[in-house]
Order: sequence, then C-alpha cells, then structure tokens
Amino acid sequence: MYSERVSRVLGAAVGGLSSVIVACSSVSIDDSKQEPFEVLVHVTSDPGVPLAGAQILSGTKNVGTTNDAGAARVKFGGKEGDQVELTVVCPTDYEPPPSPLSIGLRRLSPGSPPPQFAARCAPTLRTAVVGVRADRGPNLPVTYLGRTVGHTDASGAALFVLRVKPAEAIAITLDTTGKGGELLHPQNPTLTFVAKDQDDFVVLDQFFKVDKKPGAVHPKEPSRPTPL
Repeated sequence: MYSERVSRVLGAAVGGLSSVIVACSSVSIDDSKQEPFEVLVHVTSDPGVPLAGAQILSGTKNVGTTNDAGAARVKFGGKEGDQVELTVVCPTDYEPPPSPLSIGLRRLSPGSPPPQFAARCAPTLRTAVVGVRADRGPNLPVTYLGRTVGHTDASGAALFVLRVKPAEAIAITLDTTGKGGELLHPQNPTLTFVAKDQDDFVVLDQFFKVDKKPGAVHPKEPSRPTPL
C-alpha cells in the first residue's frame, strides 16, 4: 500500500514537471540581432563643394568619415522610433554646424536607399586676391597688419593674396615714407574692404597728387650801369 502511494506521488510530480518543461519550450526567445540603421551623410564647405575628412560621431563614437566626395555611409544601432543625434566634427580651419543632425529611426523596405542628410562645415578663412591701382604711386610697399605683402610696380599696380576671416574689415596701407614718397599726397593712405564669406577678387584704387620738386635757385646778377 505504501509503495503504491509513493508511486502515485512520484508519477504526479514527474507529470507536472513535464508540463512545465513543455510550457517553457513553447516560449520563443529571439537572440538574433537586428540589422543596424544606415544613413548617408553629405558634408560640404560651400554649396556644391564636397569636404573630405569630416568625422561623424554618435555620442562619442566615430561612426564614419567623409570621403573625397564629401559622403559618409553611417551605420548604428537603436530601436525603431528612437531619435538619434549625429555630430559632425569638421577638419581644421572649418567651423562645425550650429547643431547636430537629428535622425528619427525607422525601418525601410528591403532594397530601399538609405536616408540622406546634409551638413556644412564653413571655412574659417577665405582667400582674397587683392589688386591695387595706385595712380602716380610707383614702387610703393603695400602693408597689411604691419607687414609688407607686396609692392606697386612702375605703373602703380600691385597684386597679392590674403587669407582673411569672413565679414572681417581689411585695411591696406600704401607706404609713402620711402624716397620720393614725400612728394605724394595723401601720405600713407589706407584702403579698406570687408571680406566676404567666399573667395573673392578685390580691386582697390588710390589717386595721388604729386608735389613738384623745388627748382634750383639761381642768384641774381648785380645790376650794372647801362652804357650810354
């Protein structure tokens, strides 16, 4: 009798355990990893001018760098519906965009092209080709920020290149302190222009008045009596 009761208890326990195992085996656990999200980031320095070497960060992680075409194909993880920010780190001498790229994550149908986003790294310096036409001002040094950047030729013309900041007021001086310059007016004139947010060619004109060199003074001969 006792052995039969033990057998019935063990049988019930084994049956219950089997039910638990079957129930657990019916719960699916998906360990497969989701495909990463992918976007294409285009970075330019000026409209239509691609910029290579810009780094794309997700948080503090570098997830891409733009190529010679200014493009970076970026992949990162996340959940659909999340909002992700990508920071563009520009190369030296370029300013970063005012704000990061904000990207909403969503799954696309297979074969769809990745979403595209654009950012600009504006140059911190611009190239200004400056031409000076100094009427009656040949062979004069041209100075900028206290250093000589060129000289006018025999016709009074000079051509030189400056690297300037956009919107910066540029002052060019024609140095008249050398020999012969003392006859020119005005003395040490300053020519100005405002740098644009693009490479530019600037022409500056200066007109001089030239004093006449004082002539030699010949002493008058003493008067003599008029012969009769």
